[in-house]
Amino acid sequence: MSPLSKALAAILVSSLAACSGTVSTVGGGGDAGTTTDGGLSVTPMPERVECLSPNTQMAELYAALTLAPGVDGITFYAIDDVVADGGSSLIKRQVLGSPCADATCEAAVADLARTVAPRGGPGWREGPSAMLAPLQAFAVVTKAGVHSLVQSLAELQPLIAPISSLKEAQAWATINNRGASCEAGANASQSNAEYFELRFVSTTCEQKAGGATDVTTETIIRVYRDGRIEPQASRELSRTPTQGCAVAGRNPAQLESRPSGDGSFPAYLADMAHLEAAAVFAFAELAGELERFGAPASLVERARKAHADEVRHAAIMSAHAERRGARPVAAQASPHAYGSLLELALHNAEEGCVRETYGALVALHQAERAGDAGLRADLASIALDEVGHAEWSKDLDAWLVTQLDEAERAQVRSAKVRALATLEAQVAEEPSQELAHLAGLPAAAMASLLLRGLRSVVLDA
Repeated sequence: MSPLSKALAAILVSSLAACSGTVSTVGGGGDAGTTTDGGLSVTPMPERVECLSPNTQMAELYAALTLAPGVDGITFYAIDDVVADGGSSLIKRQVLGSPCADATCEAAVADLARTVAPRGGPGWREGPSAMLAPLQAFAVVTKAGVHSLVQSLAELQPLIAPISSLKEAQAWATINNRGASCEAGANASQSNAEYFELRFVSTTCEQKAGGATDVTTETIIRVYRDGRIEPQASRELSRTPTQGCAVAGRNPAQLESRPSGDGSFPAYLADMAHLEAAAVFAFAELAGELERFGAPASLVERARKAHADEVRHAAIMSAHAERRGARPVAAQASPHAYGSLLELALHNAEEGCVRETYGALVALHQAERAGDAGLRADLASIALDEVGHAEWSKDLDAWLVTQLDEAERAQVRSAKVRALATLEAQVAEEPSQELAHLAGLPAAAMASLLLRGLRSVVLDA
């Protein structure tokens, strides 16, 4: 996972937390009367549970576990197989207990970890989410000075049992993608001598011939002291009729066409299809210009890959628009030859480093929150591509500034500042309720938080 990918994920997670909260008081904290959308009450539970994110807090989740008798220590690892040089990176997540007393032992553990093959090798998946691709995880366990690989959560289970606390139960369930939900008012717990119970509440959009409905369900997750995890029967809490089930990118230098939507959801989809098609022109233009200026071959190749991505995105969004009865405006752009690397750098600062990177953040948000189920599924893959395009813009910026003098570099930074200020004014406008729900567009407060996080990424790079 690239540094920018991690930074954007952190911005989104922290912004969502700031808007909705990540810890909920239940039971004795006033949970007994909680209802969802005017339906049935959630099951009241008396204890409070802390939620840690599998996207950004895996080290803390592993640290919450305890060792079984006879286990000296466990060293947790993850493999990031999407790094800047195309290779993979071994990440030491956490050390539980005391597996080693000297450097020789530590080297032996690390050597064993390096034998694990990336991309489809043994292990479990960390942090599955629409936000980012999950990482491959595994561990090395040490018993009586002997090291061995832990290649699955089933193998890990007896090494951390018995589960001795509610905090450990929630951590273990979250590692297994079964933890209590972390939305405000939707997580709860209780414990007894045999097991812990965690309450998970979720809402999905159900599309049928008669219309769309938001269906909220509750599932009690039972975590036994021996580490077994058993979801109990789910219970439907409410059904709420809704209007339907649910990214701005880079523009070329001389885009001539403009979307002409009326603010409705179908028109929004058509506008997005138009903007994705505009990005097709942008990356084709950039690939040719970079080749002309003698840019590194890797930047040219990545621009061509991004061009292919945008062709696919435009087709996907056009299909969504047409299913809703909207016809996208055909994108049109005049050919443009940049007069200098400075001109290209200024354009990339605005369109790539700021607008495209913010668009990637919004796409990540939409991939989590869009109410239109079909759109949400497609945005999950589109968002990952857009993060890659933002990373390319950042790498292009890094190369371009090496070709500029100090005064020109100052102009590029000023262009980023101006673009951020323009974007700040634009995101202050609230999206319609229809677009917030169906398309998952962030509310103005959320957009402001996303932009605040982006500012530090763009200007501190």
